[in-house]
Amino acid sequence: MGSLFKTNEKTNPMSERILFVQLYVGLGLIVSGVHASCPIELSHHKVVVKYGDAVSVNCSTSESAFTGIGWEVSQGGKRLQNVSHLLWTVDSLTEWTVAPLCYFINSSQSSCWKELEVVVYSFPETINISSSRNLMAEGEEHNLTCYIFNVAPVQNLTVRWYKGETITHTDTLNDTDKKPSDLSSVFSFISTGEDHNAKFRCEAHMDLGPEGPQLHASSQELSVDVTFGPYIECSVIALREEETLNGKCTVTGFPTPDVKWLKDGQSINPNAPLRRNDSGTYTLKAKGFSSAEKDIQVHVLYGPEKICEDTYTLSEYTAHNFKCTQGFPPPQEIWYRDDEEVDLPENITRRDKGLYWVNASNTHSSVNFTVEIIVLYPPTQIEDLEDAKVNVGDDFRLTCSSKSNPRPNYFWSYHQMANVKEETEDGVSRLIIHKATGYNSGSYTCRVSNEGATVFKTVRVTVEDISPLKPPDHVSINVVNNLSSVEEGRELQLQCDIINVAPAQNLTVRWTWYRGNDTIKPVELNNRSCDSHSVTSPVNVSCTMNVTLNRTHNGLEIRCEALLDLGSDGPQPPPNTMSQPLKINVIYKPEINTTKLPGTIPVFRGYPEELVCKADGNPPPNITWVYNSDTAKLNSDGDLVVFDAGIYECRAENFLSTTHSVQVILKEDYLPLIAGFVAVAVVAISVIFLFIFSIYYKNTKMRRYSLKNAKLSTHNSNVAHNGWDMQFPITKLS
Repeated sequence: MGSLFKTNEKTNPMSERILFVQLYVGLGLIVSGVHASCPIELSHHKVVVKYGDAVSVNCSTSESAFTGIGWEVSQGGKRLQNVSHLLWTVDSLTEWTVAPLCYFINSSQSSCWKELEVVVYSFPETINISSSRNLMAEGEEHNLTCYIFNVAPVQNLTVRWYKGETITHTDTLNDTDKKPSDLSSVFSFISTGEDHNAKFRCEAHMDLGPEGPQLHASSQELSVDVTFGPYIECSVIALREEETLNGKCTVTGFPTPDVKWLKDGQSINPNAPLRRNDSGTYTLKAKGFSSAEKDIQVHVLYGPEKICEDTYTLSEYTAHNFKCTQGFPPPQEIWYRDDEEVDLPENITRRDKGLYWVNASNTHSSVNFTVEIIVLYPPTQIEDLEDAKVNVGDDFRLTCSSKSNPRPNYFWSYHQMANVKEETEDGVSRLIIHKATGYNSGSYTCRVSNEGATVFKTVRVTVEDISPLKPPDHVSINVVNNLSSVEEGRELQLQCDIINVAPAQNLTVRWTWYRGNDTIKPVELNNRSCDSHSVTSPVNVSCTMNVTLNRTHNGLEIRCEALLDLGSDGPQPPPNTMSQPLKINVIYKPEINTTKLPGTIPVFRGYPEELVCKADGNPPPNITWVYNSDTAKLNSDGDLVVFDAGIYECRAENFLSTTHSVQVILKEDYLPLIAGFVAVAVVAISVIFLFIFSIYYKNTKMRRYSLKNAKLSTHNSNVAHNGWDMQFPITKLS
């Protein structure tokens, strides 16, 4: 905080003569009753003059009849003179409270006056700063004083206190005295350690407005000493190996404190290089103005180091906590498999087996290495082994496969025959039967085992004679997974089931698409496949195909047809059986008809416009509008009638939604105005035409005649008058 004091005053009363003139002119205005405005002008309404400098101001009038103009002022006054302008000038202004008056007396001895505002200033070239004492303790109050001598006017002065380049306090003096004074500003503060060796200064600023200069003076810089601390400014230190503690923790204070390092109560040399094992808690003691002690955590940084094995073997579902590196800061490990970043689960499964690439890094360095994870798990259920029917003399095989780690062992149980051979390759076991006979009919069991468990499966093999041609009993088509509807863009899997057909290897399946009774171009099909059968006895066959649907497929019907083509030796044409039709239902997102509902629609003012929103979708979408009820309304058909400009949004929704915004632009209907202009033009043209025609008719159809000097003549026209005729001579004028 601070304050500004005025240390001396110099006063001087206003000139009695100036007061007399003001009184005289004022009484003159009251007695004469002249208007309030005074017909004189000053070249300056306000002047700012440095004490002792020259000043000059002109007073003039535009009146033609008057007694005179005069200047009434304590320094450089001018008597009344019969001139239109009069200059007040002073070579060296030394009057602090000067108040010049220019007065005017007209021909009727009425008078008025105008006062010139004069600011006389004085400002020192330098100012001084002093301190109450040069050494202080932290927490004590301290005063700095700024001395400013011979300054006027003081109400225009501001004193600013700076600490470094930051303003810390501002002082002003509310005093209207115009004479020079000696001022002092005191800045008081409670000292802290931050004030030690800080640079303080004061600045004096005088603002004399737009008419005067902006004055500035600054004191010399003053620094003070503050006893404080010591302060230990660290709590954690991180350094690299071979670095020392010296200089790693800042300890501030005045006088400069002595620093001592300890670990486990024993003094240590802070210049000794540290190793990673030296991390721990250290104690720093500092002694200066007072004493301080603080525990410091010291961490010696070092890069990641691998601490895990190259290979881990685990049983499935075993919990793990792989930590493969150590270092400080603790390294971050990122695991990759097949070039993709992965997160290992808490419990390892067979899906997690494989070779991993590990990147470990911290702020010090990084390291890369590989780790292989081997997962042990028991055999899975046997796959690919099914009951079979075989024709006499055919070759066939039974396949038994199971996945496990370690790789399983296979054991077969069956009636031993010379035409049966066992074969195991790539973890799969097969029984190969060559030229099957009736003796190969029977049960076949496959057992699979490893160290974890054993699984088995038994199937039945039937060897039959070759059966004759057998058309299918029934052909049907259905959707896999019994889906009743499919979304647009999704893949639909169709299955054609052919029941009890032989020989199946001669079977051909065709897929046909219909719309109503018309066969359409086949759609793009993929992944067509049928069960593979080499037996000649009747079997059931399933064929599938995949098709990616779009909205054009909605409502189509599809049939599958089974043909038994035995070649030229078989019946012609080949027997065929067709399924009942399957209707396809495609669900697709609504699509708004923007032809009927464009994005921008002009509307003439006063003529409502009906917006029609139609959308195609399956299921049929529900149409709603988003609008302002003040500018539009819905009619009974669900169409939107708009009366004013704005943005209107149509929304079509089934299980999905589509929106379309329409901008209605309001236009003026100029047709009535144009019709009015045309009607006015027609009337005007008609009036002009009638006027011209009347002139023409008078000049051509009607003759003008004069009766001046008329004489009776039998050769001129007769004029009827009250039933009898009088003949007047008529002269033709034109």
